[in-house]
Amino acid sequence: AVEVLAAPDIRERRAEGLAALQSARLLVLPGGSPQRLLFALTSTEAGQVILNLIASGGRVMGASAGAMVLGTSLLLPERNLSVVPGLGVVAVAVIPHWWPDRDQWVKPLTGKAPILGLAEEAGVIYHDGVVTAVGKAPTRLVDEARDLEVGQSWRVP
Repeated sequence: AVEVLAAPDIRERRAEGLAALQSARLLVLPGGSPQRLLFALTSTEAGQVILNLIASGGRVMGASAGAMVLGTSLLLPERNLSVVPGLGVVAVAVIPHWWPDRDQWVKPLTGKAPILGLAEEAGVIYHDGVVTAVGKAPTRLVDEARDLEVGQSWRVP
C-alpha cells in the first residue's frame, strides 16, 4: 500500500515535519517561490533530509521552483535574478517555463553550471550523472544551443 502525506511546514511544526520527510521514499517539491522554498530547505534540517533520502535510494521530484532548488545554482527572480547555490543534487541549473527569449535568465547563470530549459510539459529524469528528457516537449540544453528530444539522454559534464 502507498501512503501519501502532506508534510507540515517544518518551520512551524518541526518534529512532525521532520518525521514526515524522514519517512518518505518519494518526495515531491512543489513550485512557487524559489527563494522561499530554498530558504525553507536550507534554514532547517529539511535540505539534509532530502540529501539523505537520495543517498538511501529514495527519489525526489521537483516542479518549477522545486526543480530549480535541486540544481547546483539557481536564479532568484524575486531578487533581481541573483544567482545563489542550490542543494546540488543535480549539477545543472534549471530554468522552468522555458521559452527561447529568456536571455535575461540565461546571462546570470552562464558559466555557473550547465543550464537546462524546461518548457511546459517537459521534464527530465536524472540518474548517475545522466539526464533523460521525458514528457511531451523537449528539454533545451541552453549552453549547447540544442534540444534534447523526449527519450534522448545527455551526460552532465
